[in-house]
Amino acid sequence: MKYELRKIDAWCNDEEGWWWNDSYKIDRCEAEDVVEACIKLLETNNIIFRVDVCHDYYAEDSIEIQNAETGEPLLAIMPLNA
Repeated sequence: MKYELRKIDAWCNDEEGWWWNDSYKIDRCEAEDVVEACIKLLETNNIIFRVDVCHDYYAEDSIEIQNAETGEPLLAIMPLNA
């Protein structure tokens, strides 16, 4: 399956939390599942996170990486539609 790494541009509403405003393609890869795609895409693009960033699974086949303190979405790994 093909996956895409995207940079998220988000804004925060005090009542409803974070919302994606837009997202931008960084890279693509082929992988068996989203976890393999996450590791591959982050390593290939030299993206390293400290412990103040967490991975939040918001869907079975996607990963959203957020700032652990604020909840701000930073990156997403998502499947590409065939």
